[in-house]
This record gives sequence, C-alpha cells and structure tokens, in this order.
Amino acid sequence: MAEGFAREFGEGKIEVISAGTEPGDKVAPLAIEVMREIGIEISEDRKSTRLNSSHTDISRMPSSA
Repeated sequence: MAEGFAREFGEGKIEVISAGTEPGDKVAPLAIEVMREIGIEISEDRKSTRLNSSHTDISRMPSSA
C-alpha cells in the first residue's frame, strides 16, 4: 500500500521499490480492495523484493524536525 501511495503522490519524481512486510509473488487482495476504494490501483504492481544495501530505506532516515 505504501508503494501505491508513493507512486500516486510521487508523481514520477521518485523511484519506488517496495520490500513489503512479507515479500511474495502478488499483492494482497485486501490491499488491492482498500486502495481501489480511494482510487489507487495497485493490482498490477510488481511483486515485492528484498532490498539490498544499495537502496535507501526512507523509513529509517532521520526526520528534519
């Protein structure tokens, strides 16, 4: 779902790669349903992959506050 939000609101200015909480071959059906309710389509998103050290994990970046 985070990947869907980042793609939608990043407007192509960022590269989105999602590791997900449980990498797998398909997007969870409930996540697809919930995102469709707010107008974001994620059913065709590629499968999740494990990130390696060359990727930046923004969830671990320090806040600017």
